Amino acid sequence: MKPQFARKRMFVNSLIQGRIMLRIACYWVIYHIVMWHTLFLFRWAQYRFELMMGGDPMTFGELYGSFCVQYYPIVFAALATAPLLLWDVLKMTHGIAGPLIRFETTLQQMKNGERVDKVVLRDHDLLTEFRDEFNSFLEFYNREKFGDAPAQPVTPTENASTDSALTEEQLQAQVLELQASVAQSTETAESAK
Repeated sequence: MKPQFARKRMFVNSLIQGRIMLRIACYWVIYHIVMWHTLFLFRWAQYRFELMMGGDPMTFGELYGSFCVQYYPIVFAALATAPLLLWDVLKMTHGIAGPLIRFETTLQQMKNGERVDKVVLRDHDLLTEFRDEFNSFLEFYNREKFGDAPAQPVTPTENASTDSALTEEQLQAQVLELQASVAQSTETAESAK
């Protein structure tokens, strides 16, 4: 099923996506610095062995300079992979930030008294389990607020038998659980700001 909305921007939430991309970029830089100097230590060990076997002595600067001349293609390979890595992280975080914005918009609509039947996410979005639970809550909320029957039967939980629909107490327990989950997500997002 195609959603009725399409996100045209990939970078939709600077707080979530920006921080994750910055963290990945830092990991990328640290990894390559460690790899470069590990290779140099290996080259230094080779040089020490060559000295013991009667090789020509070199200063540290000469040794490091010859190492850089020998291994500079690694730097180009690392720089070439950086945009690919960041693009992939951007796409992955888009699948998280986009649904969060959709849930936030839905909650705003509900606060304004508008009726929302269900939240639809794009095919490659994450948080699908939360979407399903949120849509279950929307069915209950619409029934309580607007007095209509749900469009489809509510799916039984693990606690309920598969033969019968959820009882009022179980629905209220699910609503409380969902509200706590939404409150926790909101607090997490606000504390991250």
